[in-house]
Amino acid sequence: MHRVPEDDGVARFYTEGLLVELDTPTASGSPPLMPFPPDLDATIRKRFDELVAEGAALIAAMRNDAEAERRQAAQNGVTLFGEWVQRPTEYQAFRTKVLNLVEHLGVSSRFAEDIRKGEGLVSDATKVLGILHGLADDYKIGFLEPVIRRLEAEIVGDYLGQAELLLKEGQPGKFDHVPAAVLLGAVLEQSLRTLCMRQIPALPIMKSTGEKIMLNGLIDDLKKAGVYNELKAKQLRAWADVRNAAAHGEFTKFTRADVGGMQQGLSNFLADYL
Repeated sequence: MHRVPEDDGVARFYTEGLLVELDTPTASGSPPLMPFPPDLDATIRKRFDELVAEGAALIAAMRNDAEAERRQAAQNGVTLFGEWVQRPTEYQAFRTKVLNLVEHLGVSSRFAEDIRKGEGLVSDATKVLGILHGLADDYKIGFLEPVIRRLEAEIVGDYLGQAELLLKEGQPGKFDHVPAAVLLGAVLEQSLRTLCMRQIPALPIMKSTGEKIMLNGLIDDLKKAGVYNELKAKQLRAWADVRNAAAHGEFTKFTRADVGGMQQGLSNFLADYL
């Protein structure tokens, strides 16, 4: 069995005269998303409530300021029409908090674009609060767990199922456990990225240079954040070694038993942490 170089995110292997193609997630692709843990769900709900209250208070204050300025101008014989920027610092702070929440949830970027357009007018703040209200309502009834979230979770299950099937049907000495290792490595990487984004605050999955953080870096960052202990990190590093060996064509550096242990262990890891 040997691997064919790829430049399109598809891992290809020739084995016994057959070409095996496996789509592998890339850094630019979306990680598998799964339902939020109860503690995080409670934190998100609380944050929605806090920001809704903050937005309502800000709009009321902006309107009061505008009315006071109109009265002052009227006393000087001047009539003010329309609207103008009010409390810009508070507005920017509120908008930033809403953007952080929207991006944390992975909601459609069009909402973020709409939120960024505002300049600090009362109508801008009202628009941001309206978006926030809508997202909060949808989140609380489960509507923000979009179809793509469920599909991606199904993809993870499918990858695990394919890997299990390859291990069951494979023959010793034929290296057909290698595609299983590639599939499991893809699940491991994307799951670690998802776990990083689930933290509050989220752990970075990209370097400042725009390059993705490699597997061992993600593993270490999550351990430092207290997500798991060194024993679990050591196990994850061992799986990362198998994944890297498979990705670089170093098929003699791991065995079918190694991949089998990785398949079972990764299934347990997903159940425990995602």
